[in-house]
Amino acid sequence: MRAALTLAVFAILVLGCPNALANTIIVNIDSGHYQSPNGGHTTGNYIAGLFSGVTYHDYFCFDLSGISDSVTYATFHVWSESIAGAGTYSVYATSLAPADVGASQGASVPIFNALTAGSVIGSIAVTSADSSKPLSIPLNTTGLNWLTANEGTGIVMGGALEPDSGDSIIFGYS
Repeated sequence: MRAALTLAVFAILVLGCPNALANTIIVNIDSGHYQSPNGGHTTGNYIAGLFSGVTYHDYFCFDLSGISDSVTYATFHVWSESIAGAGTYSVYATSLAPADVGASQGASVPIFNALTAGSVIGSIAVTSADSSKPLSIPLNTTGLNWLTANEGTGIVMGGALEPDSGDSIIFGYS
């Protein structure tokens, strides 16, 4: 079986079998970032990377309440916005709930750390040439198992850019 999830206008997580299309369900609840060293938090702007000594981890919250079948295929689609530099952008399974990272939360170093404490569930190499384009990040087996285990709940996927060298950011001005 196949279920497809659309994560707002900028992020899409497609679930199911790669050759069969089914429903698309809008599931994005929230997105934003936390930063180090102080744990600062902003909703909406999902920047990730390193800039002027500040590291950014982003997050995307999803509502999987409309999913009830095992997930056999998933791709995270997200608009790249602005990319400065180059590196590998990875998405992470977290144990966080949407309420843990949402607009009501203030600065939090523990949440910043938790966004990348889980398993890498997908990654993509990016350069500034990938700016203003959609990116597609296939999720690995660990990610499929994580999604299946969390069907019917809200989840938080964390993200980070590992720069090739120096300052590099992805999703700038998002």
